[in-house]
Amino acid sequence: MYIVMTLMWKNIEFHSACGWDSLTVKNVGGFQLEKICGNSSTPEVFVFAYNQIQLVFYSDSINFGLGFYLTYTFAPASSVVLPTQGPGKCLATQVSNADGGSLKFPPTGNYPNNAFCTWIIDSDQSVEWVELTIEYANIQFNQVCMYDALEIRTDDHVILRTLCGNVTTPETIVLPYPRVMLMFRSDGSVTGLGFSLSYVYVKAGTADPSSKTGKHHRVALVITIGPPHSQTKWTRRRLNS
Repeated sequence: MYIVMTLMWKNIEFHSACGWDSLTVKNVGGFQLEKICGNSSTPEVFVFAYNQIQLVFYSDSINFGLGFYLTYTFAPASSVVLPTQGPGKCLATQVSNADGGSLKFPPTGNYPNNAFCTWIIDSDQSVEWVELTIEYANIQFNQVCMYDALEIRTDDHVILRTLCGNVTTPETIVLPYPRVMLMFRSDGSVTGLGFSLSYVYVKAGTADPSSKTGKHHRVALVITIGPPHSQTKWTRRRLNS
């Protein structure tokens, strides 16, 4: 299930980095997905590929505004078309055809800070799995990839692989699914060259990929904004500068 949030209007003290007052959208792990401030009466739509998200409003001791008004709905993954590029942060060189494709992010230079990008690898029903090859990667390293990372997920958000650091020798990953999701995230400091990958679709009956697949694990989610009939929680706290 995805969350489709429509920000109907906002009147939040403006700062170029939303450093004073802001509405921050986070996943349940605390990773920042969006940071919003400024004035607008034009509705903006945000699609979050999560079952639950957190809305956190910050304000300082100077200036104030009317706040914000938003609505949200829940939609199954099959009914939501995720954007493959955002306002400048998710531009990528992407090629796709009946046999497979490739993806290079970013096209040139380093990837930006505070990026959250999603791409879908989707095949027809005759495809049994996807062979994905990481040609290279240069993503800020951390032992548990908590800062910047490329995540490979299934439709129901099972994380198949999390990648960060440097990959200089091509590495092939066999994914026993006809449809997978690539999610890239970066924090507010340190960037890299990103990644380049290619993939091919393998049709049913070609081979048995089970011996090549990596370890799978699931992500436990804590509800903050969840599906209908769940409780929406707001927590107020004071921040000391």
